[in-house]
Amino acid sequence: MVWRSLLMMVLLRAGASVGQGWVQLPDLPAIARDDASAFAADSAVFLGTGMDVGFQLTSDWHRYDPVTASWSTIAPMPATPRQYGTGFSVGGFGYVFGGVDAGGLSNELFVYLPANAVWYAIDTLPGMPRSGSASFVIGVRAFIVGGRVGPGTALTDELWEYFPFLNTWLPRPPMPGPARHLAAVFAQGGKAYVVGGRAGDGSALNDGWCYDGATDSWSAIAPFPADGRFGAEGFRWPGGGLVVAGATSDSTFTQECWRYDVSTDSWHPMPAFPGAARKGGTGAVADGVVHYGTGSDGAQRYADWWALHPDVSVSTRTAPSAIRAHPNPTSGPLHLTGHPSGAALTYTIQDAAGRPVRSGTLAPGLDLDVSGLPPASYHLVLHTADRSHTLRFVRIP
Repeated sequence: MVWRSLLMMVLLRAGASVGQGWVQLPDLPAIARDDASAFAADSAVFLGTGMDVGFQLTSDWHRYDPVTASWSTIAPMPATPRQYGTGFSVGGFGYVFGGVDAGGLSNELFVYLPANAVWYAIDTLPGMPRSGSASFVIGVRAFIVGGRVGPGTALTDELWEYFPFLNTWLPRPPMPGPARHLAAVFAQGGKAYVVGGRAGDGSALNDGWCYDGATDSWSAIAPFPADGRFGAEGFRWPGGGLVVAGATSDSTFTQECWRYDVSTDSWHPMPAFPGAARKGGTGAVADGVVHYGTGSDGAQRYADWWALHPDVSVSTRTAPSAIRAHPNPTSGPLHLTGHPSGAALTYTIQDAAGRPVRSGTLAPGLDLDVSGLPPASYHLVLHTADRSHTLRFVRIP
């Protein structure tokens, strides 16, 4: 049923001029929830914890494999059930910090080792326990910013750095502007961008701040060009970042998706998230592809799961803009236009992990049949005399 819906979505999108499109993936095979945590590691996305449809806190964890488009259940985190934690990854390991459990706020930190499929508790943050913090990674340094540190208006603007290889915490300059929790964040080019969130009076913020990891300093960026929001999710994106969904108040939720361009300090609308409007969704970027889902619209919680591929119907940045592959996603052949040099080309198809799965020669004007490949995300590498051209495509049944 899911794949039939995928194919219908592709057919409906055929001929559209928009270069990016969301693709629905198999649902999380567990109870629906919001305010979960997620991280990407080992070319997969890991998701767990949160509050479920029965208003119960959870501790289960699950792994999504983009290559096989399938879920599996992993060991639960060795901690109390919780929500409002934040996840990040460094050096192939996944980390989950903070949150709130039945006993209150937490400053605990846990690490997951995908190769061994085990969790460990490591050094706690040497500050107040907190929930709803944002996290980001610059190089091999991880950072925790903001969060709720008590009841009512008790929020923090603190920034803490965690260095995984020494298992140490260091305080950094606090973020300017109002203290907040439930902000969106993404990192790009040695800097991180924190957008929106919820202030102590409950209002949704629309300001944005950039942290420069090289100078250890903050600066303002262009404000979010729509209503302030909290409970949105931020993702790294070519040239900047994305802010997806979120709430503008306790009763107003959105499906909007906005792209921030680092080079011009400007915001641009993207195709709206096609699932229900929501806050408290979560996800991560694996092999350049945004994965996002779960969350709540105030009336119900969700277990759906989606992917957004950069330039899904045009070439990636490593290929000239004239080269296009369509339809994309595809259930059959790929048609290439803008064939470089007009001569036969050798090609290689790589899976999401960069492993070659097929190679051959493609003559000008001929379609490339990919119907025998399993449903997944791939890279098509076209080899010319002086360079290679890489395009991303998605294969569906």
